[in-house]
Amino acid sequence: MCYSHYPSNYPRVLAGKVMLGYTKEQLDNASYGVRLALEALSDTPPTYPSGEIKNIRGLATDGLLIAQGLLDGLWAEGYFDNA
Repeated sequence: MCYSHYPSNYPRVLAGKVMLGYTKEQLDNASYGVRLALEALSDTPPTYPSGEIKNIRGLATDGLLIAQGLLDGLWAEGYFDNA
């Protein structure tokens, strides 16, 4: 499931193109999910209104799953063979 709920100042990736089979929306969601996870793990995590917590968790989880799939795909295609 992909979301398009971002702060208006959140940078987008790819300018509408597809990369490695992932759409711009999917890559935006992955990037945003990683950002939410990093914020949650920081020394001063943000606080969200109680009504938004479930939505924020969903955004973070879905984004992280897309990021994991992208990295797994890169690994499977040999992008890291010379690392």
